[in-house]
Amino acid sequence: MESAAELIQVSKSYGSDSVALRNVTLSVPRNAVSAVFGPNGAGKSTLMRIVALLEDVTSGQVKVLGSDTKDEKAASLRGRVAMVFQNPAVLDRNVYDNIAYGLGLRGIGEEEVGRAVRSQAEALGLSQLLTRNAKTLSGGQKQRVVIARTLAIRPELILLDEPNASLDNEGVHVVKRVIKDLSASSTIIVSTPNLDYALSVCSNFVLIDKGEALFSGSKEDFVNSDLAESYRY
Repeated sequence: MESAAELIQVSKSYGSDSVALRNVTLSVPRNAVSAVFGPNGAGKSTLMRIVALLEDVTSGQVKVLGSDTKDEKAASLRGRVAMVFQNPAVLDRNVYDNIAYGLGLRGIGEEEVGRAVRSQAEALGLSQLLTRNAKTLSGGQKQRVVIARTLAIRPELILLDEPNASLDNEGVHVVKRVIKDLSASSTIIVSTPNLDYALSVCSNFVLIDKGEALFSGSKEDFVNSDLAESYRY
């Protein structure tokens, strides 16, 4: 299966005393939902930022959508990869303008922007909030706005870093449904410390702990491994 992201012997350090990733080798398939699971502080967010082209590695090789991220052409990947962070950052504008923001930067026509905004707003339960200032929304609603803004630009690779961190129960179910709806046609990587949630949304599974990749493969292979019970907490 063709890889959306591939890490080969990747290490990442922040100074001499802080090692976030140690010799990580893994592959994430295209057109699938992959979960990056591990306890808090395991290195999940660092891994996600590296794949999202937001951080360089200390050593090793990273390929995203078939291109080496150190290649001079890697800059062109930035428009094809998008990441949603744990803490949602919204613009001081209404929800419609927030969702439309990335489309406007790409020069998309007004009519097409309107269709995309309404489609994502409906999918994420935001249709009744389009005229509200996004800054006045709850944390969970802001997170859904940011996810809608990201999905509206149709990136080839979507990274959701602990998307449930700011969501209420309704938001968790809405986002899970959206992920499942996209799973047949998109490549999505979701990081989470919740094993049950990871297994409920993914077909591919990555286990990170203490900066090391302890497993990378199908969900079924992980469930049938000795590691599965060890990390069910």
